Amino acid sequence: MNKQINLFGKETDQPIDNKKPRTIKEKFRAKYGYKKGYYCRNCKQLVNSRFYKCRLIGITNGAATDIRLKHIACRLYEPKIIKEVQDERE
Repeated sequence: MNKQINLFGKETDQPIDNKKPRTIKEKFRAKYGYKKGYYCRNCKQLVNSRFYKCRLIGITNGAATDIRLKHIACRLYEPKIIKEVQDERE
């Protein structure tokens, strides 16, 4: 407990405030955590409209849900399926 002086000059106990997630991304990361060694750029849920978004976080028109390709992926990471193009001229 921290001591704090209120408006009337009295000293009161103030609980230590733990940092709570404030943005949509922070809440999502707090719930689902991280998957080290994997990045959002390789995830199947990545959407590239004008800005990069994640389908799992939600697609909005605001900057709060923009993600960076270099972010460490969450535990819901699914690798992109890369289709290999075979040369049919053989």
